[in-house]
Amino acid sequence: LYVEGVSMLLSERNEIGSMLDKHRGDLDKLIADMRILNAG
Repeated sequence: LYVEGVSMLLSERNEIGSMLDKHRGDLDKLIADMRILNAG
């Protein structure tokens, strides 16, 4: 999906990568964080 010339897929990939770095590669913590963001 492109919005104003920016790939949203690339943006999402970067955001998830940053979240994974924040949790030092712990997928369980990443998933928990994503659930919290999705619920809000």
